[in-house]
Amino acid sequence: MRRSAALGEVICERLAAGESLRRICRDAGMPSLASIYRWLQADEAFRAQYVLAREHQADALFDEILDIADDGTNDFVEKESKTGLRTIVLREEAISRSRLRVEARKWMIARLAPKKYGEKHEPKGESSDTLLDFLDGIRAAGERREGAE
Repeated sequence: MRRSAALGEVICERLAAGESLRRICRDAGMPSLASIYRWLQADEAFRAQYVLAREHQADALFDEILDIADDGTNDFVEKESKTGLRTIVLREEAISRSRLRVEARKWMIARLAPKKYGEKHEPKGESSDTLLDFLDGIRAAGERREGAE
């Protein structure tokens, strides 16, 4: 399939909305994954547009997490026994599936936008609030040691 700016824009808009590249490529009129990978190698403008779309995709997936967590429509089901007694039953399978959907999105957004959504690793220092405070503490300790010698 021939590369075009309009098609690249459609692909990037759909990525930014949260769709997977595989899903996009399955649609009629869309290029194959291999074609998109070739485009990324050959076209710097498309590559920049694609990178930005992936960053926006992380935000879309982040929003989906809240939607999934708030949606309890399949969490319970009404069952009727042989005697006609109706009970509400928790559907563990639906809850487990929602949990999996949330965890998959968390994993993806941590990789798509690690600075924004990745785990924060703070240095462990004596009551240091920031890395600069921590480094200042190390420098001050070194100066005290040098002055004692």
